[in-house]
Amino acid sequence: MPQSAADRVLGNLNGTPHLSRMADYHPVDFADHLRVPILIIVADVDELVDNRLYGRKVFEIVEPTVPTRYEVGAGTHVFTEQALAESIRMALVWFDEHL
Repeated sequence: MPQSAADRVLGNLNGTPHLSRMADYHPVDFADHLRVPILIIVADVDELVDNRLYGRKVFEIVEPTVPTRYEVGAGTHVFTEQALAESIRMALVWFDEHL
């Protein structure tokens, strides 16, 4: 639990990340088990996750075996309003094609 205001800031982020959830976040460990179409949308700047080690790496693992698309949206861990709208549009098109 944070003790001071300084403890509640990570980079430019205010608040306390769910560190217990993030500690066990290893999507790459399970990527080779995926057998469904996958749309990966990541932020262009993410202060919590290195997209090269997570989103991009998962894409590289699954892309040869399942329909996969990797997109980068504008924003940090929270997309800009425009990027969020575009991400939702991409997801709806993706689901229409693959569900």
